Amino acid sequence: MKGTGVTSKDGKLVGDGLMIYFGTGRFLSSADKTLMYKQFFYGVHDRGIPDRGTEHLVSQRFIAGGGADGRITDPEVMIDYSKKSGWYIKLPEAGERVIDRAVVRGNLIMFNTLVPDASVCASGGHGWEMSVMNNNGGSPRMASWDFDGDGVIGTGDRAKITTKTGEKKTFGYVGKKIVGKGLPSGSTIFGDRRFTPSSGADGPKETLLLPSAPLPPGRLSWVELQLRN
Repeated sequence: MKGTGVTSKDGKLVGDGLMIYFGTGRFLSSADKTLMYKQFFYGVHDRGIPDRGTEHLVSQRFIAGGGADGRITDPEVMIDYSKKSGWYIKLPEAGERVIDRAVVRGNLIMFNTLVPDASVCASGGHGWEMSVMNNNGGSPRMASWDFDGDGVIGTGDRAKITTKTGEKKTFGYVGKKIVGKGLPSGSTIFGDRRFTPSSGADGPKETLLLPSAPLPPGRLSWVELQLRN
């Protein structure tokens, strides 16, 4: 994803470049089901500096309180992009991996993970829909899923967490577990819906999204025509 620059901790612009989002993992054959290496998801600001490694990235962490079907990451991780080149998330489940592209929607990065059944004779497993902030991989302020099942996304779909300073704050979840639908593949966004195909027999999983921001009023672009005699 091409960016217009990333802001540092003090709010100053730190050069142009590419903000690149990608996950690690493979699932090409049945033998890959037994791979239990730790996998990661990265948000890296590539501005042409060579020899960048994880020591130049900030590690994101999961926070307790998401429950069995939800995940929360630290929303207040600060990244000084004048000194660091981004962030990474270590996927917590054994065998969890990313094999499909991420989707950018506003300031959120949406990607899916899968956890195949380790038995070579089984075809099942589960996965997670993930939706993290683009600047630090943290939980967003607003909810990303209809967790309470009332047909709308509202304040009841967020989690209450205790920050490092001891404050009680409310943030959205970054992950929702996909169970009973097989292994998910990459999501597609249509309007205010997120469709996630899976290996299950009951079709794609449909997720309600918050309405996208409307276009600003007024002229957005123009073309100047010059006529010659």
